[in-house]
Amino acid sequence: MGCLTDFIAGAIRVILFGLNFATLMTGAVLLGCGVYIKIAMNQFTDMDDVKGLDVVAYFLIAFGMVVIVLSLFGCLGACLQNHVLLSIYFCLMLLLLLGEVAIGVLYAVEKDI
Repeated sequence: MGCLTDFIAGAIRVILFGLNFATLMTGAVLLGCGVYIKIAMNQFTDMDDVKGLDVVAYFLIAFGMVVIVLSLFGCLGACLQNHVLLSIYFCLMLLLLLGEVAIGVLYAVEKDI
């Protein structure tokens, strides 16, 4: 029975690391897109809403950094089997889930008004 539980724990660790590594790469792409938009801003002079594009660039940079930090906690916690990092990862994911639920509820309430 101990061999089976070790196998399952190892498989869960590998899956957690793989998903968080993919999320880390996605955050890096978002960060890179935001930086590219911010650097190449002078090429978009023919646009009417350059200020809106500036806001989008900053949003992508901020969101990319949040995703990178969150997935780093998950990757390092899974690799190092560190309960503190996994607890921080769990708490951050729980806060993210609660925020999404709150936004959904606010949207549903405000939609009726």
